[in-house]
Amino acid sequence: MIQAQKLNPDLPKTYFNLASAAQKLGNFDEALKYLEIYRKMAPNDISTYCSLGMIYLNKISRESSAPGKQKLQDQGVEQLKLTIAKSDAKNKPWQAPWVVLAAKTLAKIALGRKDYPEALTYLNKSEEIYSEDSELHYFYGQVYKALGNKAEARKHLEKAQKLAPDNQDIKNELKGM
Repeated sequence: MIQAQKLNPDLPKTYFNLASAAQKLGNFDEALKYLEIYRKMAPNDISTYCSLGMIYLNKISRESSAPGKQKLQDQGVEQLKLTIAKSDAKNKPWQAPWVVLAAKTLAKIALGRKDYPEALTYLNKSEEIYSEDSELHYFYGQVYKALGNKAEARKHLEKAQKLAPDNQDIKNELKGM
């Protein structure tokens, strides 16, 4: 990674790519360092915020203390919310994958906290951008099932199954309806 940095230290994407490599290797602190450099060089690139958010969330698995885990989750959520707030995916379609990832991740976190209205808000945001996503409809199904709306849950789970017919989690969720 040092070699790549030496080759072109003024090219912003070098740091984003170094951060991606560090993250894949599990070097989360190094990835955060490179993303901070990249964010200073390209402050309007929302991929930075989404990547930072995902790294903070990935770091939770290595944290032993409950306050430390909560801090990392709060940092991750903040960055994912910034991804959405700073985006303009309708006019800048290259931002869409980052916004969808951020929105679905925030929905999953809200679902885990049993904050179903918030989960629906983020799922709706994701659906505005890309509605043909099996995971999106799977999460919708889980939210509506938790809310007791079995008809709406079934509708979304069936759509998820149509989009990902081999997904066992979706099949199991439908069996439980």
